[in-house]
Amino acid sequence: MLKKVFINSIIMILIFFLLTTGCGKKHHPKEHPFPPMDMSNALILKMSRDLDMTDEQKEVLKKIHEEIRAKREEMKDKFPDHKERIISLIKSDKITKEQVLTVLRGPQRYKEEMDDFISEKLVLFHKMLTPEQKEKLAEEVRNFAPPKRIRKHD
Repeated sequence: MLKKVFINSIIMILIFFLLTTGCGKKHHPKEHPFPPMDMSNALILKMSRDLDMTDEQKEVLKKIHEEIRAKREEMKDKFPDHKERIISLIKSDKITKEQVLTVLRGPQRYKEEMDDFISEKLVLFHKMLTPEQKEKLAEEVRNFAPPKRIRKHD
């Protein structure tokens, strides 16, 4: 009886986690005018144009952008599909608290590692900007309104 209650509790926790974190969410392809990577390219082009960047600055920005892209791809391999790890854990005969915590903390570790990497790149980006460009960028960030997400039910 206790084993059944324990398993039901774990399943409910995992379902709650999946629902609250949005794991496995798929975006409808018509939500964005560009695919995700093309969207980032469009953002880089807009930023370099709006900040009136020099060719040298554009090259540094392009390099930073490519490094972040490469890191994201590397991280995808390093942190396999979270949903699949949860499913395999649920299907296993026996699980431990440590196994559950390892699976649940995977996305957090991914985010922390990416945050560290991106913050280093942001520092490099900031160093190359002129005071006028920093002011323009600050104003752009102040006025930025993220696009409204279209929620479509499957």
